[in-house]
Amino acid sequence: MSNSKLKERVVRHSPSTGAGSPDVWGIYEPDTGSIQYVCADPATKKAALIDVVWNLDPKNYRFSTESMDQVLELVRQNGLTVEWVLDTHPHADHVMASAHLKKRTGAPAAIGDKIHDIARLWAELYNLPGAFDPARDFDRLFAPGEIFRIGELEARVMLSPGHTLGSITYVCGDAAFTHDTLMQPDVGTSRADFPGGDTEQLWDTIQAILALPKDTRLFVGHDYGTDDRDEPEWEATVALHRAGNKHVKDGTRREDWIRTRDTRDATLALPDRILAALQINLRGGRLPAPEDDGNSYLKIPVNRFPAPQKKAKTMKDLVAEAKGRVATVSPEHAATSEGSATLVLDVREPGELETHGRVPDALHVPRGLVESRADATAQTAEARLTDLRETGCVHVLCGSGARAALAADTLRAMGYQASVIEGGFEAWKAKGLPVET
Repeated sequence: MSNSKLKERVVRHSPSTGAGSPDVWGIYEPDTGSIQYVCADPATKKAALIDVVWNLDPKNYRFSTESMDQVLELVRQNGLTVEWVLDTHPHADHVMASAHLKKRTGAPAAIGDKIHDIARLWAELYNLPGAFDPARDFDRLFAPGEIFRIGELEARVMLSPGHTLGSITYVCGDAAFTHDTLMQPDVGTSRADFPGGDTEQLWDTIQAILALPKDTRLFVGHDYGTDDRDEPEWEATVALHRAGNKHVKDGTRREDWIRTRDTRDATLALPDRILAALQINLRGGRLPAPEDDGNSYLKIPVNRFPAPQKKAKTMKDLVAEAKGRVATVSPEHAATSEGSATLVLDVREPGELETHGRVPDALHVPRGLVESRADATAQTAEARLTDLRETGCVHVLCGSGARAALAADTLRAMGYQASVIEGGFEAWKAKGLPVET
């Protein structure tokens, strides 16, 4: 991905969809994968700036205003007037530009009122009693459910805890700025392991967001791309998330998601800017007062946070390892193998067979049941399979090859001669081989 747009500053406009709907510009900040937003009333040209970044290089602790300069230039080019400087929470991965933007635009800086609780928590962690005073450093502290206006558009504050205990979502017309709750549908959800974070609360927050009207545009706080996508994305509707978010689509069980999220979070390191960023962000985006030498200093707690656990293997990792241990055969080879010592084993789910068809004379055993059906001593053993354990050959088939690799690897470990039919049922059909429906 040498030409990846994840390394570039990307700007994208999501136009108003009609009356009561804002114009939204997203500005991608590549150093931290953050998305900054301009939310504007098309009628009055009044705008709110949301989660804008004050750039910090964590290697030399030098600041630049590159991101906020870009945001303000976009404001100028579109003839907008900044009415609000908003943040969804005190960020851990970047320093917020609120104080600078307030000075440069004259607009008030605002955040949720639960920042008081976050400030108390982190003052204790830093051993900086009395260092943070949100009432002093922000012009407006929004209560949950509070209504305010961006031009003539009504905006509402949703309390959205989980990532932090005081995060909020801004809902303006058909746009919702969801910060670090949801990621894009092909990524899933955000972490909940920072001090004050809570996985169960994050689940409830996400469900409240997904209960918004299905055509609501959800604008997320971060994007880091995927193995299959090297261009940043940050907008998707509630309907798209409910249909396809890889962590929380409709039908996902609460307890399953919480277990997966907690397991994943335990492997994550702290963001490299967190211990600096929060000391500044809890001051409204201001550095500590200079000391006698004219310089500001940050305080870093040592040995205060646990090291991340070793990252668990993903399903992709397990499939890759299994493919390295088992042989593959072409669909044509599997189709022409004859004799009682050869078997095609289809490990797809029953619904897939009904929808897409099946291979004639193949034995169907869903992948999760392969081990028990292949064990000759088990009550559920399948005679056609166990008879081949010593001298036969089993060609394993699934939709495209991943599940077949796992099943073939299980059989190999049990003493079978097992191989994967390359390309799975999709390749079988593409080759014009026999299929029953």
